[in-house]
Amino acid sequence: MKVLTVCINVRKAPFASCGARGSLALHETLVREIRQRNLPIEVQTIACLGKCDIGPNARLSPGNHWFHRITDAQALLGKLEEIHAA
Repeated sequence: MKVLTVCINVRKAPFASCGARGSLALHETLVREIRQRNLPIEVQTIACLGKCDIGPNARLSPGNHWFHRITDAQALLGKLEEIHAA
């Protein structure tokens, strides 16, 4: 099974963070939509993926697929479906 890890780190300004850019809501949407689409992907959270300056971020493993500056959950879901179909 693939695992999508979503950074939910929240830092106080002036430091960038995925959580401050909406990754908590993104995580909830991804969990719901992945279940509805029956994708074999487990969604997990992590305190930091080390790339908050270009976040929100997520990583799909195995395969080490990285997703940065995620602003549209539907676009990310489309990419996940493409990877799954390949």
